[in-house]
Amino acid sequence: MHWIDTATGSLHLTDVATAEGDSATRSWKVGAEIAALVLDAEVGTWAWVDGSLMRFDNEGRIIANAGAIPGLVYATTRANDAAWAPDGSLWIATMARDGVTELGSVVQYQPTSGFSTITTGLAIGNGPVFDRQRKVAYVADSVMRRVLRLCLTARTESEPFIILGDHEGNPDGMAVDHAGNVWVAHYGAARISVWSPAG
Repeated sequence: MHWIDTATGSLHLTDVATAEGDSATRSWKVGAEIAALVLDAEVGTWAWVDGSLMRFDNEGRIIANAGAIPGLVYATTRANDAAWAPDGSLWIATMARDGVTELGSVVQYQPTSGFSTITTGLAIGNGPVFDRQRKVAYVADSVMRRVLRLCLTARTESEPFIILGDHEGNPDGMAVDHAGNVWVAHYGAARISVWSPAG
């Protein structure tokens, strides 16, 4: 299991199957703020570090730098979450550092063509997650208590999929199951909700 400590710039690898206690985890300092960790068996471990998308080997060393995310102003914005899309591209959700201003976005990275912007106007972007069968993606805008749906086959505007009430918490971690249902963890409300593809 890979995990990060964003503020201290630490990358951790924990062996949850065979080791126990402190010996289960190896840690590396990357020397800068780190976020949006994502893994892939073929292309390795990627994360946003100090303003740029970077790839790591299994010893925590940076072995590739894809460059800075266009339009991301490091002083006010950072990457927050990321996931591999069905077409093999990497989608990165960004957020405003103040957690309120709608400076965040979803950016797509293709190794062959670089970065492109999917959608903008997020305060804290989380996810994204993908429904391969229906060819859609879901992105949470946590502070705004909404989940947006985006089409994977055409560059159209995102549309609201879920709007939570004031006392329902904030959508954070998400997953899509084999039936296309969207599972949403509600930060601040101690609950998980499940939504059909129809909403």
